[in-house]
Amino acid sequence: AVTRDYVLELDENGPPLLSVFGGKITTARHLAEEAMAKLGEAAGWPIVRKTRDAALPGGEFGRPGQPADPDALIDDLVERWPRIGRDRARRWVSAYGTLVNEVTAPQAAQEELDLGLEFGGGLSSREVDWLVDREWARTAEDILWRRTKLGLVMDDAEKAALERYLEGKRT
Repeated sequence: AVTRDYVLELDENGPPLLSVFGGKITTARHLAEEAMAKLGEAAGWPIVRKTRDAALPGGEFGRPGQPADPDALIDDLVERWPRIGRDRARRWVSAYGTLVNEVTAPQAAQEELDLGLEFGGGLSSREVDWLVDREWARTAEDILWRRTKLGLVMDDAEKAALERYLEGKRT
């Protein structure tokens, strides 16, 4: 019931200062384009709107060299590595989209995918390493609650094992 409306207020007394009031995450791209257009007008810059149709990282489904849709990617993962299971493949594709092949690399061409340590809830050290290396995850809380939501299904011992693993990576 909360409005997605937003207001952009440009103060041109001195360097242009744009204040944004309102909005929601679902309007972020549109809001960003409008904000840049407003600042561009004030500064005399050309206005280029290019994010509206741009795919977010991992969302390149249907583009050349990419799977047609998430289900096709899930099927491909399960066919290549039946051991990961459909639930894990679905969670990975939901979380990483077409970037899931980066999560599984460099073993993408191998028959067996080495997931490394299993922490619980379908979280392995392979995924944790990718989150640390590519997504800058630093804490178990970050991985379990912000990035994967697996904190909802893992018990205290599993969470502690992840903490120890991350501590070992920091030293």
